[in-house]
Amino acid sequence: MIKGVLYKKRGDSSGIVMKTIVFVVPTLIILVGFFLFVNRASSQATLTEQIYSKQIALVIDKSRPGTEVSMDISKLYEIATKNNVKGSIINISNSEKSVWIHLVTGIGYKYYFFSNNRVVWNRNDSDMKLYLRIEK
Repeated sequence: MIKGVLYKKRGDSSGIVMKTIVFVVPTLIILVGFFLFVNRASSQATLTEQIYSKQIALVIDKSRPGTEVSMDISKLYEIATKNNVKGSIINISNSEKSVWIHLVTGIGYKYYFFSNNRVVWNRNDSDMKLYLRIEK
């Protein structure tokens, strides 16, 4: 017998099980992440979140104090309803100077505006409109 050489027993399969687990678990994590990405992207929700948040921020940036704007956001309601989103689908923060749209499960999309004017906003669920009033 040669010293220093380890011999494996015939019935020892723990190495194979560990190698399989190490391969399968990361593969499943990657596949689930890919599936979630494709599912979210195929619903066009991410693109709609970006479009509306940028449009609202642009309206805020380009408006002068005293301006009142109403925007049709029925498409946002339609997508949020289809994705079973509960709660607020839009938020405009004066302290952060941001517009946040949330149409699917996850973080949503936040876009920042530059205007120092105060934005008073109201979302009307019955007529599916967003009302903005720009104040000094």
